[in-house]
Amino acid sequence: GVAAIYLFERDRKLLGALLLAFSISIKIITIFIFLYFVFKREYKFILYTFAFILLFALVPFLVFGIETSIDYYQAWVKNNLEPFAKVNHKNQSLFGMFRRLFMNESPGMAGPLQENVFVNVLSLSVELTILLPDTS
Repeated sequence: GVAAIYLFERDRKLLGALLLAFSISIKIITIFIFLYFVFKREYKFILYTFAFILLFALVPFLVFGIETSIDYYQAWVKNNLEPFAKVNHKNQSLFGMFRRLFMNESPGMAGPLQENVFVNVLSLSVELTILLPDTS
């Protein structure tokens, strides 16, 4: 991710986009570096990066075939995205904090009088909170 910024600043945008796309393909958290370029409105770099991400996403189809690759992608979504929709309120992650603040349900904490302590500032449904961005 940092190498992509370095290459971008050295005016080697195509190679920087390739490295950033590879980094995003390996670890999704580096999508935040991509958002930096969105913020800077570097549309050419964004387009290159997106094209390389698509290219990397197509490689499994060439190696494993269509059905197996779809199975792998579905397993990835099930193992990496769905668990965050079922986060425990005692979870200290950023996503857990969003769930505590924006949902109208008990966070699982009891106050001094053993009553539930609600810390939410909005009352969103579970379905709406699933749409919150993944921060892991």
